Amino acid sequence: MGCAALLLVNSGSPVWLLLAVGAVLGVPQGLLGLAAQNALYRQAEPARIASAAGLLRTFMYLGALAASAATAAFFPHRADTPGLHGLALFMAVGSALLLVITLPDRSLRTLTPQAA
Repeated sequence: MGCAALLLVNSGSPVWLLLAVGAVLGVPQGLLGLAAQNALYRQAEPARIASAAGLLRTFMYLGALAASAATAAFFPHRADTPGLHGLALFMAVGSALLLVITLPDRSLRTLTPQAA
């Protein structure tokens, strides 16, 4: 939904639209760290929480690096509307792929740690 909302934004967009898109994208982003941390503590085995937390943080940093690379690729010289729309489509495709990978994972339906 947020990626689709970015497609509505252009250089003549009103401020209220920019604020609305910022809220649609920003609120879930702000809650993501808390949700990921809670899921980690809920699902990881107690003996492996430290290594699971390290992996979580590592992949969050890799995601931040990938986001920076995508931003640089879509805005090579300056921020403009076509770059924003290209980035929005790129994010929509990435989101769809993550959804396709995550939905069939039956292990995510359990709330207790899996036995090793």
